[in-house]
This record gives sequence, structure tokens and C-alpha cells, in this order.
Amino acid sequence: MFYQELPLNQAVLEDARKLMKAGADIELILLFLRDRGFDQIDSITTIQVLMEMSHAEAKKLICFSKAWSDRFYRVQDLHDKACKALHELAASGDKELPRIELVGFDETEP
Repeated sequence: MFYQELPLNQAVLEDARKLMKAGADIELILLFLRDRGFDQIDSITTIQVLMEMSHAEAKKLICFSKAWSDRFYRVQDLHDKACKALHELAASGDKELPRIELVGFDETEP
């Protein structure tokens, strides 16, 4: 799967580390990141580094957090539409398209 590496805001990452060391829970850290203007992608990348977890783990943590709960249904709708479009493109058999691999879109995928 393709993920573009995003540059980290080192100052905010360091402040998040300080919060974590002081005992802040993940929800407080996510609220801190939002307060600093981070979007979900920035937060995923930062949490990945901060908590030494995979992209998928960080994404799941953020998607199901209270801090980002106001975006859950919009993001889910976007994912559903993207999945449907990719399934349709894959089923089209168009040889002009690059190979489409649907990994991580379905609940049954690891």
C-alpha cells in the first residue's frame, strides 16, 4: 500500500512527548494535536512516531478516538465511496488502468 511520508513538526512532537511523559492519555494528546492545527493525517503520522506503532494502528486509534469523533461519519463515507469506486474500476477490466489492489479497505483484510 502507498503512504507518502509526511514531514513531522518536531516542536509539536517534542511537546506531545512531554505530555505523554507527564501522564497525559491519548485523548488529551490528540486534542493537543488538533489544537495545534493538525489534521487527521498529521495526527496519524505524529502518533505513529510518538507511540512507535504502524500506520494502520495509528489510523485506527485516531479514527475511533473521542478527539476526532466529529469526523467519523464523514471519513467513513469517504472510505466507502473510495472503496466502491476502486471496486468498480477493478471490475471494469480496463487494460489502460494500472493494477488495482484493494488491501485494507474491507473488514476481512488484515
